[in-house]
Amino acid sequence: PPPAVLPLSPSLSPAAAAAAFLLAPVTPSTASALLAHTPLPALAAALADPGIPESPDRADLVSAVWRLVSSGILLAEKEGAAELAGLAVRGLESEVVSVRHLSASVAVELAGRAYAAAAAQILPEAEAAELDARMLVALENETDAGVVARVEAFWLAGTPRGAKLRAAAAARQALAAAAESAAKHEHAIRAASLMLDLEESQPGPALSDPELDALLRGASRLLASPDVLVAMNAIDLLFRALHPSRPATLATASALDVFPRLKAILAADYDPFLQGELLRVLAARAPAPRSALADAVAEALVGPLAEIAGDAGPARAAAVAAVGVVAAAKGVGARAEAGGLGEEGRIAAEVAGKGMKAGNEDVKVAALTSAALLVGGAESEKVAVEVVDVINAACAPPKPLFPLLLSLGASPFPDLQLAALHLLELSAARAWLLPRLAALPGFVDFVCGGPAAGGSANTFHAKAARAAIARAALAHGDVARTVLGDGLMERLRGVVARGTDGPGEAVPEVATMNL
Repeated sequence: PPPAVLPLSPSLSPAAAAAAFLLAPVTPSTASALLAHTPLPALAAALADPGIPESPDRADLVSAVWRLVSSGILLAEKEGAAELAGLAVRGLESEVVSVRHLSASVAVELAGRAYAAAAAQILPEAEAAELDARMLVALENETDAGVVARVEAFWLAGTPRGAKLRAAAAARQALAAAAESAAKHEHAIRAASLMLDLEESQPGPALSDPELDALLRGASRLLASPDVLVAMNAIDLLFRALHPSRPATLATASALDVFPRLKAILAADYDPFLQGELLRVLAARAPAPRSALADAVAEALVGPLAEIAGDAGPARAAAVAAVGVVAAAKGVGARAEAGGLGEEGRIAAEVAGKGMKAGNEDVKVAALTSAALLVGGAESEKVAVEVVDVINAACAPPKPLFPLLLSLGASPFPDLQLAALHLLELSAARAWLLPRLAALPGFVDFVCGGPAAGGSANTFHAKAARAAIARAALAHGDVARTVLGDGLMERLRGVVARGTDGPGEAVPEVATMNL
């Protein structure tokens, strides 16, 4: 077993003493023995000695200091913590890679453990401020990925000190400058991400308009990078930085020609990876509905998205989904006096209708989802009817929309089936569309789980979806009674009452094979 005490000869070098310490258990007594032999300043000086080879002596010194730090022994007193802070500040400037890594780890440990302690400040304010400043410099300018990763981990960890540091005006100013013009793209991306993390973590605005403008200018610069990964990051940063509630950000984006440049990415000859990232971001970060930002995005991108959605390429499903999201965010109805279906809504409805008769299941699901956004966003009878009419024209032949939904609602593929049932529910929830559903042969039989509902009619989710359709139709009261009649109304009430406990047992929605 390793010795419980640590007898160290005065003649041992710091590296030899560190090696002996590594063989002993980490206790206050062994730590005291090492520090009595080689005080922390002497350890720091030995680490900085260019005469010590990188391995193994320097490795022993690095490991010994890290054991002292990670054990928390040196954090028990202000003196030890202050000496560690000094070591970190000096070490972050070292030309030796292992020393920079150690110093970054020490700085993160101090910030994460010492600053978060419930006790009084462990570090004097001067040492804390100096360490903060050096960590900022390391984050912005350090060329070694290991150091940056350690410092960034502290910032992203959400520690009280990290949040305080990020919120400090000087820190935000430095990060905004790095986000806008850092020579290394990865540093600009990190700085912008950290600032946006702060903005998104607060209930109200945390960044000023000039700071957000700097982020947008930086992201716009990164978007022009020939490095596809950098440009992909820029797309995500742009949509995170654009705030519908802040007109200044939209004005900055317009001045930078952001939307025409995003439109250019959707051209047929552009990089497919970058196109895919833009499609993903559009679906995941849709602008706030009926905002000036949503208008700008829709007017610039719905047309190019529709062209991709019309091709049989691998991006078709994503484009079909994105065009519905973008058009619905702007608002399905035109804002003209006529109040009919707007141009973007018309294009999206046509794309959805064509997608429903595609041979690819993913495209069909995306088309149904897009149509659900359009039908659900219709705010008037005129708009709802126009949406359905445009989809009907696009998906027929083989079938108009509602007969096609009955067919897809009986599909053995759960994703396709549930997407069709969801669109039927949204349609039934619109009083203006209920007469069309009621006139559809077999509609009530389908909702009640008859033969038209197909072999997968008794799955748990299918029964729940059909009950939701019945509930939506019944909610119209007198309108439903007029178009359905009391007999059919009573059958739909039975569907609602049974819910998922209707006739037949629920079967698991997994594919099985007889072996």
